Amino acid sequence: MAVAVALTLFFVISTSVFSARHAAYADSVANVTYETIRVQSGDSLWSLAEEHPIDGLSTQETSDMIRSVNHLEHGSLDAGVNLKVPARS
Repeated sequence: MAVAVALTLFFVISTSVFSARHAAYADSVANVTYETIRVQSGDSLWSLAEEHPIDGLSTQETSDMIRSVNHLEHGSLDAGVNLKVPARS
């Protein structure tokens, strides 16, 4: 019985934390404006995410968002390609 209560409590807390994090992500991404940049040799999604941070998102989340917005299938970038990135404020 105690195990069932503990698992239920864990599930409720986990769901709450996930929902709150998802809401924060959605709020952060909803107000993003973009600029177009030309990828330079040595650029990566990670480095671009660090250079163009979004308030409230981690570098990983920003990197994932850049990949999604640009419809990239993989994480590698080719120099000379134009990408949309979060505009610097």
